[in-house]
Amino acid sequence: MDDEQDQDFKTAIKIDRFKLDTECEEFASVFHHWSEEAANARGLVDRLKEQLELLEAQKELHYRAKPPEGVKVTEAVISALVIADNEVQALQKQLADARDQYYTLSAGEKALDHKGKQLDNLRHLWIAGYYATPGGRKPVDDAADAARKGLHRRTSQEDHE
Repeated sequence: MDDEQDQDFKTAIKIDRFKLDTECEEFASVFHHWSEEAANARGLVDRLKEQLELLEAQKELHYRAKPPEGVKVTEAVISALVIADNEVQALQKQLADARDQYYTLSAGEKALDHKGKQLDNLRHLWIAGYYATPGGRKPVDDAADAARKGLHRRTSQEDHE
């Protein structure tokens, strides 16, 4: 991932618990975007793998037909020549970079899946009134506590009379 894409992803996995409605509304499209990126990266890996196999086969045929002077042609030598070929090495580097990108995006998909689960958890907390007051208690609980304290004071006063 480049720096801009990395920053976009970090923004995508953050949750603003004060905007759960917006987070939930946008989650599916954000998840789809990054899943599509991962799928495209996987497709690139597959295409580069096929290109590498084709290039290796072509190079093998080339080295068998026209081996370098003074080299005895054996399976091991042909294999070594193919591996050492500059074009093959360049394509292997491209494939390695594409795999790194795919693995990063795949891990990102898992992070977004986790975000979806956390959004669901936060939704349940919100419905249960966890965020209803600064202390996380429902106003009904506070009123019940106040009533109990008042009843306790009144009972204590009656006992002393």
